[in-house]
Amino acid sequence: MKVFSCSECNFRFQSEELKPCPRCGSETTAEFNTALDTRRVNEGKEGWKGFHSNAIKTCPKCNGADWDFNYKRKEKTCKKCGEVYPLPRRMA
Repeated sequence: MKVFSCSECNFRFQSEELKPCPRCGSETTAEFNTALDTRRVNEGKEGWKGFHSNAIKTCPKCNGADWDFNYKRKEKTCKKCGEVYPLPRRMA
């Protein structure tokens, strides 16, 4: 069975022949080449931890270190320049 990828929603699915995306119904699907997939570098638990643990200590825009935290929206705002960044996810 071949693997196809949707260019609209990036959903991968297996099928015998080229068909519309089962998730979004888009006609823009193409055969997926797993050898060219570079996103598979950080797989598993360690990859998940590495992606979600990069916490920002100082603002990259203005180097400010004072933050307003909005836990409901899961974001923090720099008090100096007003730039908004996502909060890192908690490790279980």
